[in-house]
Amino acid sequence: MGIDFAVQYADLIESQKPNEKIEVKVVKKGNETEEFIGLFFGWDLKSEKGVGGRKEEKEGKRDSKGRWEFGSEKELGVQDGREVMRMFGKKYKYEELVRKEYVSGLDVSRLEMYLEDDDFEKVFRMTRDEWENNVPEWKKMKMRKETRLF
Repeated sequence: MGIDFAVQYADLIESQKPNEKIEVKVVKKGNETEEFIGLFFGWDLKSEKGVGGRKEEKEGKRDSKGRWEFGSEKELGVQDGREVMRMFGKKYKYEELVRKEYVSGLDVSRLEMYLEDDDFEKVFRMTRDEWENNVPEWKKMKMRKETRLF
């Protein structure tokens, strides 16, 4: 996940320069802010067609001078990267995952990633390292189904 790398980098810079606060933001495709697009020289809104396209392009949302109008970060769903990492980095007990007591947006095809370490070893009878390096994907799928983590 790229968000964790961005957060780690921001934390490193902040540890070296305590007076600086670096924001990490999650921006979803098609919902980029004007500030975000401005970071990339030559961003062509028209080239986005065929791969989703900008919401404004689809709706033809332009100001009186024909320029694209952009919504605020809140309107566009821009999220704080650190908060996203807290949500998706959280570990859950096996019972919570089985009862679906977790935040929306988790990768439900890989719920074992969110298991607490003790529960992971109890449920799968192996370490995470063994799971990642020694178990073929077809067997992981079977074990997810057997343990109701699917």
